[in-house]
Order: sequence, then C-alpha cells, then structure tokens
Amino acid sequence: MNDIEMTDQDFAEATPADSRPREARTKIAVVLNHTAGALLDRDNMHELLVAQFERLGFDPDFVPAEAGGLAERMKIGCESGAAMLVVAGGDGTITCGAKAAMESGLVLGVLPFGTMNLLAKDLGLPVGDMEAALGILKTGRERTIDVAEVNGHIYLCASMLGLPARLARYREASRGQASFLAWRYRFIRAALRALARAGTPRWSLRVDGERADLRAASLVIAPNPLDDRAGQPFHRARLDGGLLELYAIKHMSLTDVIRLAAKALTGWLRGDPDLTRLHAREVIVARSGRRSGQSIRVMNDGEIHLLEPPLVYRIRPRALRVMAPMELE
Repeated sequence: MNDIEMTDQDFAEATPADSRPREARTKIAVVLNHTAGALLDRDNMHELLVAQFERLGFDPDFVPAEAGGLAERMKIGCESGAAMLVVAGGDGTITCGAKAAMESGLVLGVLPFGTMNLLAKDLGLPVGDMEAALGILKTGRERTIDVAEVNGHIYLCASMLGLPARLARYREASRGQASFLAWRYRFIRAALRALARAGTPRWSLRVDGERADLRAASLVIAPNPLDDRAGQPFHRARLDGGLLELYAIKHMSLTDVIRLAAKALTGWLRGDPDLTRLHAREVIVARSGRRSGQSIRVMNDGEIHLLEPPLVYRIRPRALRVMAPMELE
C-alpha cells in the first residue's frame, strides 16, 4: 500500500472546522451593570460585546445578573480563573469592580458606560466609543493608580459630604418614579430648594494629625488634586501622586455654585476666598456642635453611604492595576 502524503492545506480541508485547534484566547470575566446610563434599553448589548471580545482574541465569561448583587457578581468574576476583570458601567460600578480586583490581584478593565465617567476621562479612555474602549483592553498598557478609602469603603474619584450628598439622596429617591423629564424637573426643583436653604456646618478635621476647624457647606476629598487648568474642572492630571486633596467650599447658594463653576471652567478657581484646599495622607472628619455624634451621609463616586463618625480618610498609593491607553504617562 502506497504512503499518502498530506500537506497542511490538505489536512485543514479534511478536518472539520469545529475540531481544528483554536488560537489561544485570553480568558476575561465581564460584569455589566444593566442600570448604567449607556446600557439602558440596549437589549442587544451582550451580543455586541461577545462579538467584539472574540474578534480581539478574548474568551469572555459574562457573569449573569441573576448571580446576585453587583459586589457578589464581581467576586464571582474574580474567582472564575480569568486574567482580567472587565467592568461596564459608571464610576460607582467601576469602584465596586476595583475593590474585587484589588482583593484578588487581577487587573481591571474599564468600559465607560455611565453618566459622568470621571475615572475613564482621567485615564484617557474613549467615552462614547465602545469599539475604541474595547481595543484598549487588548492594545493598552497596565497602569497602577491610587485608591482612597473612608471607614473601609474605597473610592477612586471623589468623596463628598454636605450639600452634594444631600442632593444625591434626592436624586436616588425620585429615580424611576416618573418619566425622565418629570424626574429631571423634580430633581432640579429639589436641588434649588436645597441650595436656597444651604447652611455652613461646622467641621472638626485632623489633617495628618494637625487640627483644623472650619465651616463649609460642602467637603470634597479626592485621591490626587483636580486640575487647575482652564477647561478641566473635574479632571485630575495625575492619579498616582499618593496624596488626598481636600476642598472645603464655604457657601453653596445658587449664585455661589454658578460663580465657582465659571471659575473652574476658566482656571481661576485657585485663590477663591470661599474655597479652602488642603492635602494629606490622612484626613479625619467629624461634625462639631449639636450634631457631632450623628451619622454622616457620604457620597463616594456617586454612591451614598451613611457612616458613623469620625470619618477616617486614607490613601493607598498605586493599589489598583488598571488598563489604560499606551500614550498615558
């Protein structure tokens, strides 16, 4: 019997397509927050993402919404044997994923599908371009960024006390109770009432051990300072500086908010008499006066928490590994 020689092409043609060896793919765990702004009313988002991930050479393992709450789904994704945890949603969702990724040692991939997308913008990720954001998971580079925490709750962008946290409470209480336009109208009306009644609570601070008492309608504590340049009011030029930046805003009437917003947009915010800035590795916050022992409403990356005082803020330098564009320095 004569030997028969087969070329590689002959072997490929004779082998069923579904039994040929596949190119090795990187396994990733994917968690979608279906309540995020950009995912609402997108029934085909799962199919779109599967096709894009496979085109890029990933083997995506989607954690289903039925698996539990967001934090539980993040944990399941991290325990799946994946090389990366990919999170699709807004800043609050990304922060939830960051906690799970840090605890498991995984790198975090970000798909900015939220409303504000502050961290994504700081990282230089493309917002509003799903294909480009997915591409960075493949062609980008791993970066390490700082993480802030308060009483055991981590955050990546900003923690707000005072009036902003109260406004967020109104927003969440009215969400889903009416049409979008009606909800927006009710929120704006509540916000205007809150601004009209905004007081200046007394705060007792310890900034790296040194006491600082002040009155402020709002406190904002961010990991690394906001950019002072014109046109960059909520942007941070650096994410690994290793310091907390505290902003105390004394008055927050409607006129004050408009004035401060205009100054932030033009780069003239530094030196404003109504704004106090401090930086430290640790900030301890408590209320003074008759409300000193009461719980404090805190908004971390858009998520509301009711925490017992004192609030102990710390920075974890370069604690999170995250995918970012190659050109980020």
